[in-house]
Amino acid sequence: MNIDDYKYITNQIFPHGMGTRVSFLINAIAFSKFENKEFIMTPFSYQTKKREFDTNPRTKTYDYIGSCSRWDTILNLDVKKITEIPNVELEKVLPLCFPSFNNTPANDYGNNGKIRLLRGEIKNEYFKITKKEKSDKVKVSVHIRRGDAISHSHRFLPNEYYIKIINIVETFLKKNNINYEVKIFTQKLGFYKNGLEKYKIYLDDEVSDVNVWTNLLNSDIIIGSNSALSTSVGMLTDGLYVHPHRKNQLLVTDWLYGSELNYDLLKKRLDEIK
Repeated sequence: MNIDDYKYITNQIFPHGMGTRVSFLINAIAFSKFENKEFIMTPFSYQTKKREFDTNPRTKTYDYIGSCSRWDTILNLDVKKITEIPNVELEKVLPLCFPSFNNTPANDYGNNGKIRLLRGEIKNEYFKITKKEKSDKVKVSVHIRRGDAISHSHRFLPNEYYIKIINIVETFLKKNNINYEVKIFTQKLGFYKNGLEKYKIYLDDEVSDVNVWTNLLNSDIIIGSNSALSTSVGMLTDGLYVHPHRKNQLLVTDWLYGSELNYDLLKKRLDEIK
């Protein structure tokens, strides 16, 4: 089948972490807009008769459905859902992970840039997120991935990386007499405070992943990690997003990259979004 054979686009059922699933949701919504197809929502807690979550080794060992249900609370489930599509129409539904046909990742500025331009529409139409409260302080939020990242070198970033980026941000804010607060969101397993003791730290046994996500999204400056939880925020934020490394699949024109960040680059970007 080609794209013209499909009437609907939906987010694919995917037994994985919530950051990955919300990323795929954003991608599917964007693709539906690119192709002028009707988007229908597949709630994160929805399973077909195959019981995808109950049988997958990644998700059957904990209350995955409970986690999905918490994320469903921030989705706009008032839009048309997969459960409302008649069985005879299901073959006209294209489930997607990536913002391109046949699940081919978008590896260029084009699609990612288009998604960024659509971020307001996507948030307003498909999410129910409490609006950011007005504050006289710039909210700086840091997402530090620990947990499984401690045994995966491609995901792990040492405390020194975050300290370096926070210092660059703080130097700019102090030099410009801007009030600010720094909050760190991380996982208890594998996290050590070394060098970060002076900041307010929220662990995953205190704050749920969905609340971490909404806190990041409502921040003015987000220092992300090698995690879909923070990169999905980077796709929708109206603030400044700092991603660790410049990678082909995550090239976004208005992001900054921690591996090359300095005071001048930060100042230039903040001046652009004032």
